[in-house]
Amino acid sequence: MLSRRVVVVGVALSVVALACTPQGSVQGVRPELHPQTSRQVLTRDIDHPPALDCTNWRYSEPDPATLPKDYNDKRNDYVYTSRRSPQSAGSTHLLCGQRGPAADLAWGITTGRDDVHIAVLDSGIKWKDPVAMKDLATKAYLNAGELPKPAGCAAYDCNGDGRFDISDYANDPAVTDRNHNHLLDPEDLILDPHFSNGVDSDHNGYVDDISGWDFLWNDSDPLDDVEYGHGTGEARDSTAADGNGGSLGMCDQCRFVPVRVGDSFIADGGRFAAGVLFALDSHVDVVQEALGALNNPPQAQAAIDAAYVRGVPVVASMADEASKHPNLPAALNHTIAVNSTTNVAGPLDALPIPSIADSDYLSLNGCTNYGGITWVTVPSGACSSEATGQGAGMVGLIESAARSGSVAPSSRLTRWMPGDNVLTANEVAQLLRATADDVDFSTPRLPIDQPNDPGPDGFRRY
Repeated sequence: MLSRRVVVVGVALSVVALACTPQGSVQGVRPELHPQTSRQVLTRDIDHPPALDCTNWRYSEPDPATLPKDYNDKRNDYVYTSRRSPQSAGSTHLLCGQRGPAADLAWGITTGRDDVHIAVLDSGIKWKDPVAMKDLATKAYLNAGELPKPAGCAAYDCNGDGRFDISDYANDPAVTDRNHNHLLDPEDLILDPHFSNGVDSDHNGYVDDISGWDFLWNDSDPLDDVEYGHGTGEARDSTAADGNGGSLGMCDQCRFVPVRVGDSFIADGGRFAAGVLFALDSHVDVVQEALGALNNPPQAQAAIDAAYVRGVPVVASMADEASKHPNLPAALNHTIAVNSTTNVAGPLDALPIPSIADSDYLSLNGCTNYGGITWVTVPSGACSSEATGQGAGMVGLIESAARSGSVAPSSRLTRWMPGDNVLTANEVAQLLRATADDVDFSTPRLPIDQPNDPGPDGFRRY
């Protein structure tokens, strides 16, 4: 391995670039981050990035008041942190010891927006799992076009919290715990004939698509009926709710749209394509797919192309065979293909061996695929799948910052309307790439290890 591109700082710098304007900084941007405009970021020489300065470090401490309640900045929270390892803080090869992608600084600018929706194309959702639903019940998108307003309320946002989710039906006498998980979740509406009335109320071709769709059984309940759990984990990685002591979502204020395309992470390429088109019909802003496709019908590329022209990035998994071979659908054009780096200690991370466990966070995850198709690498502990969820959440943060920063919609977007993305899919991909650090172990660069005294032959050894 000579070099590869890794998002170890990209999420912070990308969000800062979009949250700032040439006229001055936006409220919430901390000046220590040295913000740049998105144009400055996009016109960098990304093939020859400036060398890191390990002495005058680019980041200061995150503001504790802006961190999610469920965030615990332990050493092994390297999938989020901006903190550095003292053991490698002087090594530019090891990125001056930075452990993670600096999401803790990006959260100081945005934790997402309720109108940024991420379609999770996967194995469905474990609606009946009460632990998972504590993270996801209020994060699942509800389609108001297929639902009546909560009983006794003049608006869908019955509780007045600025969001429309299952909690707005808490006092509706028609809503009961139909899947017996001891809390309200979207499936309670899906299973109730009062709400699933067999009428395509929003005229989109999907009858009763209250919260996503199941393309395996072609019905309105994207339930993970085999309890495989992969799709549930993907949704938690990108959008889990904050403050309940559970999983930490990278974009915890974003929403997810569950789209079931298989009963595991292995899926038919045609169902993947149908899922992407449903997601576009549902006006999502990001497509998240940690899949391996069984085949490659032309519809798959056509669906990705349709997302691309709509400005909807497709964050795709490189997959987990520890191989250089391309994985479908990530290998298709116009995706943002991601793989994973991890702590060099791997499963030994829990052992009290600080010299190993806190020395290197740029180890290519032993299960993840690699190769030239990879667009960026994302820190994760669970291979390319977790990297895909984290990466989709990062894209959600970028789009949220762009909207909150009043970035004008790109003139290249087709069929743009209020609530759609303002960045093109290519702009998002380039922001990720331009603000990533190179992982380059082949170029001599000091200090990585101080030279020893010259040997008897006059040569210094490292």
